[in-house]
Amino acid sequence: MTPSSAHAISSAIILAFLGSPVAIADDVELMKTKSSIVDVAMTNKPDGHQIMILSRNPVRAGPILFKVKNESPNLVHEFLIVKADLDPTAFPMEEGGTRVDEAKLSGIKELGDLEPGRSGQMQMTLGPGRYVLFCNQPGHFMAGMFATLRVAP
Repeated sequence: MTPSSAHAISSAIILAFLGSPVAIADDVELMKTKSSIVDVAMTNKPDGHQIMILSRNPVRAGPILFKVKNESPNLVHEFLIVKADLDPTAFPMEEGGTRVDEAKLSGIKELGDLEPGRSGQMQMTLGPGRYVLFCNQPGHFMAGMFATLRVAP
């Protein structure tokens, strides 16, 4: 290797290192502004249990895009989310015990009903904390159709 080619190689390496922090910083800023995506699968089992499966947990605070799919072959499900420190099993229930009493929980956001096989999306900006995602069709919550999502700072 000649001295001039060694100098050219070392100059190229130095330029690459000098350019990297800017590229890395730009990537970090881009990541901060992009939505985190959480896929949510909702379905019922033949034994009567209802389940809600999240693709990610925890997520970082900021914009979150929930991509919700009702994978049930025969039941309508709905998607609701509320920030709550309360354990989901302690949620207030309507008289009769088949639905969560939504009026007693503040800040509930709702995507709405999804027919079997249908999907929907809902974007929210979430702060740090604990959130409960659930279906409030009669009997579904008590059959287990809820999940807890932790949002980290």
